[in-house]
Amino acid sequence: MNRSLGMAGKTTRRVARRLFSLVLVLALYTIIGGMAVAQSGSRTVVAPKWLETPTLDGRCADSAYDHAGTVELLDQSNRVTAPVKLFHSAVDFYVCFTAIPVGIERQVVVRVDARRSDRRPRIAQSGTYEFSVAASGITRATQASANGNFVPLTVPDDAFAARVSTLANQTWSAELRIPLDWLGGYARTDAVYLEVRDMDGTTFQQWPGDASAPSPQTWGDLVLAPLYPDQVVAGSAFVDGRGGYFVVPYAPELYPPEMTIQGWVSISKGGCGPLLSDGAGLSYWL
Repeated sequence: MNRSLGMAGKTTRRVARRLFSLVLVLALYTIIGGMAVAQSGSRTVVAPKWLETPTLDGRCADSAYDHAGTVELLDQSNRVTAPVKLFHSAVDFYVCFTAIPVGIERQVVVRVDARRSDRRPRIAQSGTYEFSVAASGITRATQASANGNFVPLTVPDDAFAARVSTLANQTWSAELRIPLDWLGGYARTDAVYLEVRDMDGTTFQQWPGDASAPSPQTWGDLVLAPLYPDQVVAGSAFVDGRGGYFVVPYAPELYPPEMTIQGWVSISKGGCGPLLSDGAGLSYWL
């Protein structure tokens, strides 16, 4: 009788363990499923820092993209279409569009605004930039004017470059390299809007799906990682070489109407760059 009770007890424990395992699996499935939904509808993308730079060839096959942040473009029916990968090298910002359906002079577009979230304009204005490349390989850089219209911006080849690659399955990919000067450096959060559009200006795909192209207030958040904690203690700073950045974490008292910065600057070999920058259009250049 005791043995029977013991066997019954073991059976009950086994059933309980199986039920617990089933409940745990269902719980994990629910959590993971919820995360997937949240990620697909997220308005934030993290572009990590990865020092290995890719070969700019439009193929986006370099290992650096294995470490990139990814968003999914949405079509006008809000269906997920093609992925876009983003990362930065601490000098340049790389964006890779893939699986773009072939269209008549279709182009990919990256719009950025370096203002922090509570200062982003309702309508694009000076300090908002657009970088694009067409399926033909023609690149274009523009800057928003005071009335929100984008006007051509003349930039040297080392200030923006892009390449495209046509694939055998009637799709093409595009790879853009944008210096971080246009985004105010890194360790910050900017506004970004990604788009595939046709020659007549019709939007074919975009991210975020509910964003309005003329309005930075509706764009997604681009986290140019890493972000530093607010409690960083600063001392003397020495920055050397192209692409060096001295990052000041944001606080209300560090963004006054007027600011005085004191320091010694040495110019080497006739080079130049922004001494104080909140995006290339809102900078003090040296």
